[in-house]
Amino acid sequence: MEVRLLAKIILIFLFGLNTSWADTWISIGGGTYHTCETCGYNGVNPGLGIQTDYSKDLRFVAGGYYNSYYKASFYGGGAWQPIQYEIIKVGIVGGVISNYNNLRVPLMALPVISIEGELLGIDIMGIPTITNHSGIITANLKFKL
Repeated sequence: MEVRLLAKIILIFLFGLNTSWADTWISIGGGTYHTCETCGYNGVNPGLGIQTDYSKDLRFVAGGYYNSYYKASFYGGGAWQPIQYEIIKVGIVGGVISNYNNLRVPLMALPVISIEGELLGIDIMGIPTITNHSGIITANLKFKL
């Protein structure tokens, strides 16, 4: 029940901030590569998200997907991408996230590279292997509204 409430609050917040759909993207998740291929992680991660620009460097993000632990996860936060060159943006995406048992605090932060055309884009995120935690590379396609 609380996951649904969190998702509703995030969506109301995002829609309330948005004054124009011109700066809004719908993202579609699909898969994740895990550096530990024998650990039993789920590499098929369908999901749906929304991204809306707050400023040139900052974008609010929210959505949900089927995570690497075979559970539904919901997230909300922001992407700060101060490094920009033509259609390429580089920065970090972070916020709150649900259903990751290995997180004592449900926060996430990932480096992100975005390539954005006029109507189509891709976000590529990853983390290296750290001690006993598998590294990942994941990508989301996105479509501008």
